[in-house]
Formats: sequence, structure tokens, C-alpha cells
Amino acid sequence: MGRNHWVRSILLVVSVACALVLVSCGAALEESAGPKAWIGAPKQGTEVPPGQVPVMCHAFARGGVAQVELFVNGAFSSRLVNTTNPGASYFNASLSFEAGAPGLYVLLCRALDQAGAAGQSEPVRIEVGGEAPTATPREAVPPTSTPTQTERPPTVTPTTTGTPTPTPTSTPTARARPTISFEADPSLIVQGQCSTLSWDVEGATEVYLNGQGVVGHGTRPECPPQTTAYTLLVQSLVGDITTVVTIDLDDPTAQFASTAITADAAFRSRLVDCTHIDRLNLGPIPTTKLDWLQPHEGNIIDFLYRSRALQVSQPAAVGA
Repeated sequence: MGRNHWVRSILLVVSVACALVLVSCGAALEESAGPKAWIGAPKQGTEVPPGQVPVMCHAFARGGVAQVELFVNGAFSSRLVNTTNPGASYFNASLSFEAGAPGLYVLLCRALDQAGAAGQSEPVRIEVGGEAPTATPREAVPPTSTPTQTERPPTVTPTTTGTPTPTPTSTPTARARPTISFEADPSLIVQGQCSTLSWDVEGATEVYLNGQGVVGHGTRPECPPQTTAYTLLVQSLVGDITTVVTIDLDDPTAQFASTAITADAAFRSRLVDCTHIDRLNLGPIPTTKLDWLQPHEGNIIDFLYRSRALQVSQPAAVGA
């Protein structure tokens, strides 16, 4: 009686402890901000044969999981939309991909909630080995009548000598460098305008834009108040690669003045055609005689065109 009482007490304490652990884990997961994703199978470092590789992705989102996506070596592979219960906080997605060649593969699961927010899993690296084993079909032997024993002379198997056949060795798969496209359109804006950053990355394990994790393909509008540089960090199996683009802010109030002392008619003509020069003086014009041609108030030309100033000095008289 006393021993059974102690056994029941120990079992009760263990059950309460397990329940507290499960409740605390569930509460910690639900209190975390944003969707979460993790890979249940295959495990880290697993070796699988080539062919169709199944991947089990698990997802959690407080507002309900909308879909789960699978990325292989930084490239999108497949997705599964939660159509059975879109409001469920937990969702298991059974996905797969085709591993056509031996080598190292990096898997990544990405969960999206109903509002479009995303969260990705830790990368899982697996090794795809050599050829998948294939079953050798057995040749069917048709039924025969009762066999009669026939005496046959013994068969002598000849022994062959020569060079032994070398054992084939597997050649390691070369790790390809990722392809990266990163640009800003337009790259030159004025105050108040915006530009669009766009990037396309293939063959990467992780991608970061200004330190923030992003997917391999995407766009983002940017309206910087000043000239700003943006950095795209691509992590891959061959190392980290950094690409930088700059959005320049143009100052429409800045003016460029130039004075050219030359008798070359072709050069003077090219200077006149260069509309980036706001104030152009051709010839040795003294500073005290400069006429900046300031526009007066109400001039309709000022509202239709950008003003430029052009002065040409009189050529010196021959023999003077």
C-alpha cells in the first residue's frame, strides 16, 4: 500500500512537470513576433540518394498560416497553400524537390501569415550521394514438365588474366558561384522623389539587404533624404559576396559656370550644345563686364525653360 502510494505520487509529479514544460514552450512560441518556420526532416547533415527528396516544413503564425515555401540553394522550389484551415496557427507542409546531381544542398523553409508577414527557418544542409539503388528484375522462368536428369560433361570455366579493372571513384561536384543582380531605378532623384531597389539572386544560402534578411528575389521602394548607399550581402557555399548600389540626390539649385578661352570653332560649338553648363563665357571676358542675365519677375520663359547665360567676346581686330 505504502509503495503504491509513492509510485502514484512520483507519476503525478512527472506528469505535472511535463505539462508545465509544454505550456511554457507553447506560450513562448505564441508570444514571439512574426511567423516562425522550422524543418522537421531531413535532419542537418543527412545523406540521401539523388532523385525526389521529401522535406517536412513546420510553420507557426499567430494570425494563421497562409502558406509555406521551400527554397533549395537559395532558389524557390515549391509552396503549399493552407486551404484546409487558413486560420490555424500551426501548419505542417509536406514538400519535395528533385536532386538531380550529387553534392551539397541547402534547404530553407519560409512561412507567411494571412497579413503577408514572413519568417524563415534555419538552413539545413544535406548531402546527396551517388546513384540511387535500382532493383534488378528477376527473369521469370516458365513452368516445365517433370525434368529428366541428363548427364552432361563438366564445364570448365577458363581463368582470365590481365590488367584488373580500376574501381571508379566519384568526382566532387564543383560549387558554382551565385549569380547576383542588384540595381536602383532610377539611380538619380531629386528631393521628394523615390527610387526602386530590385535584386535577383540565384545559388545563395542567405541574402541580406542593409543587414535585414530578405528572399532571393524582390523589390523595395526607397525615398532617401540624401545620397544613400545600399548594401546587398549574399552568403553562399563559396563565401560571402557584397554588392553596393547608390541612390544619388540631385540638387536642382546648383549651377555650373564655365569660361573657355579658345579659337577652336568646333570646341566652342560643343560647349554651346552642352546644356549642363548654366553660365558659359566664350573668350577673355573681364569679371567687371559679366552680364548674368538675371530673369525678371513674370517672364513666361522662366516657367517653360531652364535659364542659361551665354556671353561671347568680340574677336580682336586684325593688325590692332
